[in-house]
Amino acid sequence: MDWVNRTLIKGLLYAAFSLCFLWPFVNLAVWMLPVSGEYKILVGTWGSAELIQIGLNGIAFISGSLLCVLHVFRKTERRSSTYILLGLKLFGLLALLLISNTVCLISNSLEGCHHSFTSPDGAHTIIVQETQIIHDVRITVHERMNPLLVCVRAREVKNNTIKPIDMEEYSLQWDANSVTFFYNNGRNSIVAPLD
Repeated sequence: MDWVNRTLIKGLLYAAFSLCFLWPFVNLAVWMLPVSGEYKILVGTWGSAELIQIGLNGIAFISGSLLCVLHVFRKTERRSSTYILLGLKLFGLLALLLISNTVCLISNSLEGCHHSFTSPDGAHTIIVQETQIIHDVRITVHERMNPLLVCVRAREVKNNTIKPIDMEEYSLQWDANSVTFFYNNGRNSIVAPLD
């Protein structure tokens, strides 16, 4: 019975460790969706694919560390070289975690802010993304397709460092099949078609 429990625990730890390596393939599958539009993963207004990857990296680090420790304590004869090898494995896992999380944090910081708006009839939800790149602000209007995916509907770059939503200088006009995002005191607008 003890053998079954140990095998089950190891199986669960291996499964958790594997999640870290499967998530990039999920992102690739979303990017390659064979339908029109540009899709990306966004849960609410904060849960980007990169932040989800950081959480999965933490789970993978914990489960990988436990697997290394279980492997060492399974051996009946423990020498100092066994503990050195354990330390090197844990250091390698930690280094991979830090590198991966740093890349994810940098990528996520380039995404800017996301703001969610729902149509008056509740039929559509849009996500407006404001991203500042040096002296330009990119405004991207996404439509929420489901709790995990958003699809780009319109995009515009303005030569300005003011983010209209942060400055509360915007308005929305909902039509039957589109939404118009007005900014710069109504002088500029982005029209985004809706499905």
